[in-house]
Amino acid sequence: MITLVKIYEVCYNGIVFEKTPTASSEKESPVKTLFKVFVTKDISEHPTFEEAFRAFFNEVRTMVAQGTSWQVLETMCWIEGVFEAEGKTLRSPLYFYDARDFAIDAGLLVHVNDKASIAEPTPTIPLHEVLTTFIRSGLTELRELRELMEMDAELRAHL
Repeated sequence: MITLVKIYEVCYNGIVFEKTPTASSEKESPVKTLFKVFVTKDISEHPTFEEAFRAFFNEVRTMVAQGTSWQVLETMCWIEGVFEAEGKTLRSPLYFYDARDFAIDAGLLVHVNDKASIAEPTPTIPLHEVLTTFIRSGLTELRELRELMEMDAELRAHL
């Protein structure tokens, strides 16, 4: 938890951004980012979320055209954010639907002639928005894992 708080602090509290965090006010970031795109067995690495999502979207679109089931897409396709600041590293996944929803909310994924497409020009998403999204996704996963562990413990107590 200290890592998560420290990295978020570095991103948001005036180190990466001036008083009003916007893409145009970003300074050189002390937070190193890497985004790993996992599509079934293939893994690719990208320096920005925008590039990672473009690769993710293109791979998923190809899989859909080949008849891949939604279950495979939901369970075997995600983007992992790797955030590093001051020697601390935070890794957090953004699963299929969360990646899609964030890309839509950020204006990266748009509908053109009833088809999903990457926006041109590609918008730059502020780092604090990317980090917040990955943190929320990771916390949701932890909460769900805790609930499963509690259910497992309850079931085991009755055996």
